[in-house]
Parts: sequence; structure tokens; C-alpha cells
Amino acid sequence: MFIYLKSTALKNAFILSAGTIVGQAIPILLQPLLRRLFSIEEFGTYAIYTSVFGVIVVLSSLRYEMAIMQPKHDNEAANVLSLSLFINVVFCLLLFLVIYFLKSHILKLLSFPDKYSHWLYLAPISVFLFGSFRAINFWLIRKKAFKFSSYNKIYRRGGEAISQIIFGFSKSNSGLVISEIVGNSVNVLSGVYYLLKKNFRISMLSRRKVYFVAKKYSAFPKYNTIPSFLDIASLQLPIIIINHYYTKADVAQFDLSRMILSVSLVLIGTSISQVIQQKVAEEKNSGLSIKKDFKSMLIFLTIISIVQIVVIIFFAPFIFKIFFGEKWKIAGELSQILIFSYVAKFIVSPLSIIFVSLEKILVYSIWQYSYFFSIMLLWFLGNLSLTNFLYIYVSIEVVLYSICLLLLYKTITEYERSIIANTTSLS
Repeated sequence: MFIYLKSTALKNAFILSAGTIVGQAIPILLQPLLRRLFSIEEFGTYAIYTSVFGVIVVLSSLRYEMAIMQPKHDNEAANVLSLSLFINVVFCLLLFLVIYFLKSHILKLLSFPDKYSHWLYLAPISVFLFGSFRAINFWLIRKKAFKFSSYNKIYRRGGEAISQIIFGFSKSNSGLVISEIVGNSVNVLSGVYYLLKKNFRISMLSRRKVYFVAKKYSAFPKYNTIPSFLDIASLQLPIIIINHYYTKADVAQFDLSRMILSVSLVLIGTSISQVIQQKVAEEKNSGLSIKKDFKSMLIFLTIISIVQIVVIIFFAPFIFKIFFGEKWKIAGELSQILIFSYVAKFIVSPLSIIFVSLEKILVYSIWQYSYFFSIMLLWFLGNLSLTNFLYIYVSIEVVLYSICLLLLYKTITEYERSIIANTTSLS
């Protein structure tokens, strides 16, 4: 195992993960307190808010932020960043208008309680802040500013945690949403500070260059926006479907289970994904092999997954009962079913960024369409018990992510063959 830990990409992933671990540890450690300060209904409603927000934010920059890693020169990358931020601003203004004129229809569609209807007006702010930092963070990763990126995660969660505690004790019914905005505001401010420290200059930008990169990287909005939207929608659909067919209490239990099971994906998977994208883009531009890094990451993720399965299968109900209270024990029981779905995501999702780095967006897009329509089948299973509903959901997830891993292996194999062919022709 120690051989695989020597990989440069894996070391960078550890740097990113360190900040993410500390950042995520803050809200996780606060959950036992927060689950007692806020009601199950509020957590259930907040789960709907974050699920819809998570889907919408994918569209906010039309995926141009993903192209920030691609250019060889910083001047070009800076203009991609500028384009991403501009599109994000326009998108959020349009989103506010949609909510303003269609609020009643949106509330009905989402089965959103009238008591929390004012939350909808905060959604454009959430999207703007998260979308802005996402673009900025890609610049930091491009510049290998992994420590800076880690610090930002800590700042964000720290600001969010302080706000949650204050609102929790004050019994505000907007505490969870406003705290999320506070955390993302801190994230953006610190991101801008580090952005300037890592050689970003306004003088790099020009209208002509922005038009140029918009055209050059048009494959991202053309082939990646809708598939990515469907991909994230597929991840959030179970929450929306459970909210439609079951109770707010069921939504809250499922959401807590999802939060805890997602810890490893957020702590380690996201960091690995960002490092892989930077590493593969760099090696691709140099015509180097990526097989070793892929193999080391896959083994590393698999080992962690085995540990997760053992812990959740044997101890989940007890852990949830002790840490979150008796009323959240059901979330532990749901976790025993859902763990296999999250392990599949944990292994495959971080590696799937290789499709983007190797410019095989179409292949990944086809899989994303297939994944979305498979999850959509769950809409027709509302007459089942929640347990049986989850068994079918997990089965779909495991099968689809296994297919994605096979497609990824095929893509890397074709890339390695092209390197050998190019080397042979040059010699």
C-alpha cells in the first residue's frame, strides 16, 4: 500500500483532504447539538432547499469553470475564469426573476411548506456565492495552491458553524439557510484574497480574449452542462421523490444518513477529484502516462470503502442513536442500506473527472443521461415502503457506477495506447 502513497497526485490530494477534513469535521461535530436545536421539520425542509440549490448551481456558469484547468497559459485561464463569473452573475439575476414571478408554482411543485417560503428568495444568493467560489477554486487548484484551497474550506465551515449556533439558540426558522450563506460569503472573500496572491491580475483580461475562450471551450456548455445537470439532479432526486411520496420526517432521516455517508466523499473524494484533474491535464499536455496515478487512486479509494462498509453495517444504528439522539436512530438503519450506494460513488466519482481531462466529455455525457433516466424510474415506485424503495435505489446506483468505472478504464486504455503510438512514430 505504501507504494501507492508515494504518488505526487495522492500527496496533493492529502493536502487538500487535510483542510477538507478539518472543515467538514466542524459541521459533523456540531450535528449532535444542531439536531437538538432545530426541528426535524426544519431539517427536512432544508434538505429540499439544498437539494434544489445543488441542482441549479451546476448551470450557473454553464460549466466553463471546468475549463479553467485546460489552458497552458495563465492569461487564457484568467479569461475563462472571468467568463465563468460573468455568466454566474447573469444566471443568478434571471433565477431571482423566475422565483419572483413563479413563487407559488415552485412552492407547490416542491411541496415546500409556506412557513419557509421566504427561503426561496435566498436561493439566488446561495447559487451566486457557491458558483463564484467554485470558479475561483479551480484557479487555485490550477496554480497548485492546495494549501490555500484547504484553508478556505476551514474558513467557510467555521463561519457557518458560528452562525448556526447563534441562530439555533435564538430559535430562528431561517437559521440553517442564512448560516449556509454566511459560510459561502466567507469562502468567496478568502478565495478572492488567495486569487490575488496566486498571480491573478485584472490586466490579464480583455473582451476579445473572453470571446476567444468562450468559443474555444464551447464544448463544455454544449456537451457537459445538461449532462452534468442531469447527473447532479440524479443525486438529488431521491430527496425530492421521498419528499413527494413520504413525510418530512422521512426526508430528514434520509438526509442525515446521506450527510454522514457523504463525509468520506466530501472529505477525500472531492479533493482527489480536483488533484486528478490538475495532474491529468498537466500529464496530457506533456504526453505522459496517467495509468500509475489512476491505479494508486483506485486502490486507495477501495481500501477506504471496505472499512466504511464494515463500520456502517455493524454499528450505524448505535452510532446514530448515541450521537444524534433516539429520534435519529432510523437514519442509522437507513445507512445500512445506503452504504453500498455511497461506496460506489466514493470510488468512481473522484476518478470520473478523467473523462473531462482527457476531453472524452461525450462518453461521460452518455453515461450521465443513462444514469439520470435510470434514477427517474424511482418516480413510479411511490407505492412501496421506504425500505424497499431504497433497496431498488441502491441497486440502480451500484450497477450504473460499475458501468461508469468500466467506461473509464476503457478511456484510459485508449489514451495509453495513443501515447505508445506517438512515441513509436517519433522514434
